[in-house]
Amino acid sequence: MGHAMTEQPALDRDYVGFATSLGSARADVALWLTHRGADEEAVQRAALIVSELASNALQATPGGTYHVQVTAVDDGVVTIAVRNRRHGGVPPPRSRWTSSDVRAPRGRGLSIVEKLSQDMAVWITRNDVTVCARMIVKATSV
Repeated sequence: MGHAMTEQPALDRDYVGFATSLGSARADVALWLTHRGADEEAVQRAALIVSELASNALQATPGGTYHVQVTAVDDGVVTIAVRNRRHGGVPPPRSRWTSSDVRAPRGRGLSIVEKLSQDMAVWITRNDVTVCARMIVKATSV
């Protein structure tokens, strides 16, 4: 049986909105979780979640910045939130998160995140779009 994740401050970071920043965002989230005792499966799941959400942010605001925040909210529960400036577009309604064409180059990111997380929410304000995924994180055995 694993132990609870070590309480630490949140990962709270801005990234420049270029494709090269995706690797940095994934690595930062993976390192943050690893240092807090998360198991490898959770680290990989979180890296994919942040990759999908950050990719969506890049598509919405190319060249702008996006913000990643990861927070341990309860024993074994982590939230991953990605926020970007709103430039006209917003995520589609939940009913359209899966593309009907499996060969389509886009349109499956939110569906992937929904399947990898326990809960997911989208907040749209006048200036920003924030997508937040909540996931269960098991700690590694000591």
